Amino acid sequence: SEAEMCGNALRCVAAYGYGNGYTGGDQHFDVLTGNGVLRVTVEKAFSIEDGGDFGASPAAVTVNMGRPFLEPARIPARPPNAEGAASATPMLQVPVAIDGQPAPVLVTAVGFGNPHGVVFVPDAPASDALVASVGPALCGHPVFPRQANIGFAHVAARDRVALRVWERGSGETQACGTGACAAAVALMLSGTVGSRVEIQLPGGSLTIALSGANAEALDSAASEEERAAL
Repeated sequence: SEAEMCGNALRCVAAYGYGNGYTGGDQHFDVLTGNGVLRVTVEKAFSIEDGGDFGASPAAVTVNMGRPFLEPARIPARPPNAEGAASATPMLQVPVAIDGQPAPVLVTAVGFGNPHGVVFVPDAPASDALVASVGPALCGHPVFPRQANIGFAHVAARDRVALRVWERGSGETQACGTGACAAAVALMLSGTVGSRVEIQLPGGSLTIALSGANAEALDSAASEEERAAL
């Protein structure tokens, strides 16, 4: 099904478009997404003359992901105790009761054109059991009227975070660009990381920085895995 926004897809489209000459050689260009027009920069790690074969030489792509949504109505999210219309107060580590869990799970809600719930995992990276049980339960919880991608973030250092993401309609994925941004914003708001942090996902790492009010995914690699004709 169509998602409102996908950060990884945006990086791949940017690298493919540049590598195959669709940007006229311009490394800085705008892409229209479900979250509006976003600015991307492709570092010239491969040439158009090579036929856009960036599999052997991955492109480094920086994306200005825009301003995160924290107002629950825009994400959308509904605080568990909200009456009537969703509260305008950001959901920062709000306790959410989940069947089968001994205690409420603390959730921070963030939007980047698509909804995210971020769970802090303090002692160690998220286990398979935690992701497989709490991920789908929170994803479909009434607190997220349109469901949400659920990130499990463990702070290894102030500039390094281990993240696993359970995505709507997909289950756990190897990487999630908007999920990495959402986790970085949630952790920055809590004061546990600085304004620039490496997010380590099973499929690779992203460096996320807050630039003014916007989040940027910096110098993240995109490479061609396979090519086919339809």
